[in-house]
Amino acid sequence: MLIQTGTLYDTPLAEPSTSFAPTTTSNENNSNQLIHWLQEDHPYCKGDVRSETPVSFRRGLLRSMGILKSVELTPKAKRMYHQAIYYKRRANALNRKNLNFKEKLTSLEKVTNEKSFLNLTKNFSNAAFHFFKRQVESFGKNAKGIRFSLEDKILGLALYKQSPSAYKLLSKIFVLPSRVTLQKMLSRIPISAGIHDAAFSTLKAASKNMKAQDKYCVLLFDEMSIEPNVMYNQHSDEVDGLENFGKKKVAKIANHVQVYMLRGIAGNWKQPVGYFFVNGGVKATQIKQNIIEIVRKAKAAGMTVVATVCDQGTNNRSAIDSLVTETKNKTGTPHYVFDVDENRIVPLFDVPHLLKALRNILLTKDIHFINKDGKKRVAKWEHIQQTWYLDGYSGDLRAMPKITEFHVIQSKIKKMKVSVAAQVFSRSVAAAMNLLISNNKFGNRKEEILK
Repeated sequence: MLIQTGTLYDTPLAEPSTSFAPTTTSNENNSNQLIHWLQEDHPYCKGDVRSETPVSFRRGLLRSMGILKSVELTPKAKRMYHQAIYYKRRANALNRKNLNFKEKLTSLEKVTNEKSFLNLTKNFSNAAFHFFKRQVESFGKNAKGIRFSLEDKILGLALYKQSPSAYKLLSKIFVLPSRVTLQKMLSRIPISAGIHDAAFSTLKAASKNMKAQDKYCVLLFDEMSIEPNVMYNQHSDEVDGLENFGKKKVAKIANHVQVYMLRGIAGNWKQPVGYFFVNGGVKATQIKQNIIEIVRKAKAAGMTVVATVCDQGTNNRSAIDSLVTETKNKTGTPHYVFDVDENRIVPLFDVPHLLKALRNILLTKDIHFINKDGKKRVAKWEHIQQTWYLDGYSGDLRAMPKITEFHVIQSKIKKMKVSVAAQVFSRSVAAAMNLLISNNKFGNRKEEILK
């Protein structure tokens, strides 16, 4: 087929070659005109092209190319001609969609600034107001086009820390920052090992709105083992994984971490205030210095530390004993307490470790005591064993169904599990023992264990 001779943007149309040449001048001209037409805002393609008459639409395109009918095009030009129509229709559809989105966005922004919206949310808390406003303003937006404020991210982080699985579900219902967004926000916070003054600044600001009894708190600290690992931190240009006391680093790979936290007694609040990476455990002298520094900074922030809580680790006990001894030498007090400046503090050991310690002592030693009637008594592990053996003869209806050989037989006891020790000293074991005594199941040993 031959293309009629004419001008197309002042360029003469050449007759196509019938040979198998790679390209022809005619095809190049038609292709260039189609591309040029796609880049223009052609008058025939304004508005909804699907609602226009296809004949007028196509004629407009052909006229812009200097051609009357599509049959005058070469096969290659005809394919490009149909592609041009298709992409122009897609472009118009996207323009209409973008216009509708802009109209919706403008209307939503107007809604959030109207008096009715402000009256509706005037009784909302600050967090609830920002959350509700974010949901209204983000309606219909692309997820990648939403920009979350700092308040949105802080609320999202609080929800995520409560339950990651619940946050995943809520993210499908509401517009919330993604987990990656929250991680990026946290990575920008300059936190390193040591005692953090920023935490005490936060406590100082919060203490201004607290009641007097809510300002009394306890200092908790504990240590746990971690997997030794060394890696380069490109953000801080440092090597992580070494001993780090905040003010100094030691060229030893850390395998333990110790964390310090303040916890309200009357008020329901808690605030981590420092942590340290160490190799082999924090020394007693370092623990002692940390306690003194944290107590003083807490006092300056408006909080009063009245007790410390820790486990019975060797270094912990050595640090506490050193503080207690210094206080006894200065004040002569007979009590197991210590002073930091004018602040008197009672050292306590956490109950779970005390339960395990009591059980471990009873495994190898007898405990002699005086009961409430003033009579001398002795507690032995044999009493618990005999109670378990006798209860086992009761068949399926046992008084102590949860007590097994892993609670009683010394070689099988899970010594690190707190629940095992707590169940041995439970009310059900005491009730079963009392029942067996009242029925003379212990024989001549009744007086020995009777309370």
